[in-house]
Amino acid sequence: EQLSLGREPLVVVAGTDHPLARQKDIAWETALEWPWMKAAAGSLAADGMNEFLAEKGLGPLPSQIEAASIVLSLSMMRLMPCLALFPERLARYHSARGELSILALNTDGYLSESNCFWLSSETDETVTLFRECLVQAARELFDS
Repeated sequence: EQLSLGREPLVVVAGTDHPLARQKDIAWETALEWPWMKAAAGSLAADGMNEFLAEKGLGPLPSQIEAASIVLSLSMMRLMPCLALFPERLARYHSARGELSILALNTDGYLSESNCFWLSSETDETVTLFRECLVQAARELFDS
């Protein structure tokens, strides 16, 4: 089973030394000339991004580096000039710390969704309590 915990907009980010980090007007075509960090192939996030680009009349992401970790993505953006999509709240946090830049690219409200998954056949009091705690924390996070 699954439960949606919340949604928030995604923004395009880059390392603070990336050439696009200081530009005010960036076209998607320009952004797609750079390598991108991406979600795992076949994931909802990766498929969603390709659909988003197709709606804009653009092809899928160019050279891509799969990263399943925010920490890995941050490290890679420090080492090489690549771009990524981050949830807005997370991007603002790391931007305020001087760890990345939020690029001036319109994502048209493209959303990230946080979900909780569990096996209904394996549900017990502990799983139920944990799920309730996640729901409460998500309400506090996404409703603020």
